[in-house]
Amino acid sequence: MVPELDGFSAVKEIRKKQDIPVLMLSARGEEYDKIHGFELGSVLNTEILDEKTYLV
Repeated sequence: MVPELDGFSAVKEIRKKQDIPVLMLSARGEEYDKIHGFELGSVLNTEILDEKTYLV
């Protein structure tokens, strides 16, 4: 968790400055959260994966 800014707000701030790919890693797994992430232009991953998966 980010104390000052949630992930959705962070994506909004990034989008104000740049149009770059954003991958959000989150414990929030509700369908609404995933859809909201897509609407903001990010991919919300709620899967728990080991570190090797992310190093590929």
